Amino acid sequence: MKVTQPQPEFLNVQVRVSVLKQLLRGQKIHLSDIHSSTLEHKHCLQQLVLQAVSEA
Repeated sequence: MKVTQPQPEFLNVQVRVSVLKQLLRGQKIHLSDIHSSTLEHKHCLQQLVLQAVSEA
């Protein structure tokens, strides 16, 4: 059984300016273009992206 961690209120992420511009224009980006300072934040970010894609 998978135990889900509570979602943090803030995530530390690093995004190239060019990738952020693509994202703000609504263009597709790859998850590998977004980096996080901790593994926990990266996993949370992955879950948020997957959730957004599945709801779109």
